Amino acid sequence: LIITMLYSNNLIPTLSVSEKGKLEQITQESDTFRVIAHDGSLLGIETPQFTTNASSTLVYKSTLYAPEGLILDVTYLWENYDKKLHTWAQVKEEATTTQINQTREQLVRSIYNPLIPGLWRVSTLLNNKQVMGRTKFEVR
Repeated sequence: LIITMLYSNNLIPTLSVSEKGKLEQITQESDTFRVIAHDGSLLGIETPQFTTNASSTLVYKSTLYAPEGLILDVTYLWENYDKKLHTWAQVKEEATTTQINQTREQLVRSIYNPLIPGLWRVSTLLNNKQVMGRTKFEVR
């Protein structure tokens, strides 16, 4: 409880917290659902590409690794790159609170649909808005 209070008040850094993200595209085809998953690219060089339509949904799954019992405020930012302004425009912000279980990891999900074609990214931020992970992808 004391450690949670120290983390929550930013009195100790969140160095012991890490995140691994994964994108999944779920598409309905008649009575079945098809899932295309992307666990990240080698050294972040390759940008994953997804082709979406009206029946597609992208799910960002974030596995958080941290000390047991730690309560984290997690925010996901979905952003689209504006080519004219050369900047990232925030499209959706989704916040949730989660408690790390005894396995010292917790799976959290963020869902967004519909996506317009272009370059996108999902950022995972913790209590103090510290970026823990960021996944970039392209929608066609």
